[in-house]
This record gives sequence, structure tokens and C-alpha cells, in this order.
Amino acid sequence: MHFDFGTLFTGGVGALLLSAAARALPEPAAAGNPFYAWVYRFTHLLLANFDKAAWRNEDQPSGN
Repeated sequence: MHFDFGTLFTGGVGALLLSAAARALPEPAAAGNPFYAWVYRFTHLLLANFDKAAWRNEDQPSGN
């Protein structure tokens, strides 16, 4: 089996860039665009789940 570290590195860098871009988004205004509010919530939810999956602790029974 061949493991390509370049692909792993590229994926890791891509994940960090996506995370930084989402965290740089300004908070949506209360009376602002509903689509932007949805995109803001969706990206933060997606990245929270990604962070939770990436930092699993297998020593705990729940896996987190």
C-alpha cells in the first residue's frame, strides 16, 4: 500500500485555510441577508464537526 504524504499535507493545509477563512467572516447582522446568515452558521457548524472529528481521543469511552 502506498501512502501519499503530499495529499495528506495538501488536505491539512486546505482544512486550515478553510477554517481560517470561516473564522474571519464577520457576524451576520440581525436584519441582514438571510442567505449570508445561513452560510455563516453552516460553515461554523461544518468546521465544528470537523474539529471534533479531527481531535478524537480514543482513550475515552465516548471517543471524544
